[in-house]
Amino acid sequence: MKDNRGRTLNWIRGWCPKVSVPSASQPSGVGANQKGERFYPYLAIFLLLWFITGVLNYLKQPVLAIVLLALATVFGFAFMPRVMRFAIRKTVRQAQEMAKKSDLSSPFGGRDFLSLFFSNKGWIKLAYSFGIRKTMLIYFLLGMALLPVLDYIAMSVLDYLNLSLSLFHQVWLLVGYPICFQVFYILFFFRRQISKALKEI
Repeated sequence: MKDNRGRTLNWIRGWCPKVSVPSASQPSGVGANQKGERFYPYLAIFLLLWFITGVLNYLKQPVLAIVLLALATVFGFAFMPRVMRFAIRKTVRQAQEMAKKSDLSSPFGGRDFLSLFFSNKGWIKLAYSFGIRKTMLIYFLLGMALLPVLDYIAMSVLDYLNLSLSLFHQVWLLVGYPICFQVFYILFFFRRQISKALKEI
């Protein structure tokens, strides 16, 4: 069993191209816009597998749904470390650029607020001023305010298409999924990115 699992993981790792992670000393954009972002197609495949799994679950095809869920899980764990290394280097580079421009000590303005939704610069600035724990709490609360709204919009679209979900799925999308996603992302991605960035300033 262990040998089969090891061969499967090695096959997936070999199939995914190596992510070229730019060093923090490289100029902005070097590597990140070239080889460093090649993992995005595989992230799209991962999300597509999850979407198809949800559709199969809705269509009451549990066997196919479980098979795709297992495939998506193995696929995700195979390329997750590469994505994490690239994300950390990119965040460190952003923090160093902000430190050079003295953006970290400047007042938190409207542009910084908008960057909370489109990059890590605003979060780096918050963590620099208030600490990583308070920043993680703000990130969690903001996500819990936005994700249920997006899920509600998605459910409204499904209702309009006469594809209404069961009560269990509605509760999961509005409460369970936002909480699980936020906790997982904050602990395994967000905290590591911001903490590493602050140490490298």
